[in-house]
Order: sequence, then C-alpha cells, then structure tokens
Amino acid sequence: MPSLPDGPTRMPDVSASRRAPRILIVENCRDTATSLKMLLNLWGLEDIVMAFDGPSALAAAAVHDPAVVLLDVGLPGMDGFEVARRLREMMKQRPTIIGYSG
Repeated sequence: MPSLPDGPTRMPDVSASRRAPRILIVENCRDTATSLKMLLNLWGLEDIVMAFDGPSALAAAAVHDPAVVLLDVGLPGMDGFEVARRLREMMKQRPTIIGYSG
C-alpha cells in the first residue's frame, strides 16, 4: 500500500502567467456542485460554471467552451454518458471530461 507524503500537500500552481482552464461542473446535487466549485476556488481556479442537468450542461458548454468538464455520470434523465457523447460531437476543441459517480 503506498504511503502518504509527510507534510502538507502542495496545491496546484495556477499563476497569472498561465491561463487557468474554464471548468464546467455538471452535477444534479446543488450542494455537491457548490462544494466542488469552492474546492476549485481554493486552488485558485475561478472560471467555473455549474449545470444541474444534461440539457443545461450542453447549453453552458456551447456558451462557455470549457476545457475541463467534471461530469456526474448518474444524472437523471440524460445521463452523463450521453452528455459526454454530445459534448464530443458539438465542441470543436474537445474538453477533458472527468466522469464520476456521485
């Protein structure tokens, strides 16, 4: 089993010299989405949009052109797998999609 490093964990370096990525959080639980956004804000990431269902996620992606999508695969209605498929079809620059089960 790998051991944890001693001392504090380093936060990612998001300096003004590097442009932070646009992030889209797609999560039907508003508390979870807000918590993810707060965590990313602590790391210095500010360009974050939230969507709470599949259709809203597609609309937000069309407007905000995210580089990274944090996507709950267990969304009601249009699930996260369908959202990911449609995002890949509609976006010129394919975002990095990180799927999770919330």
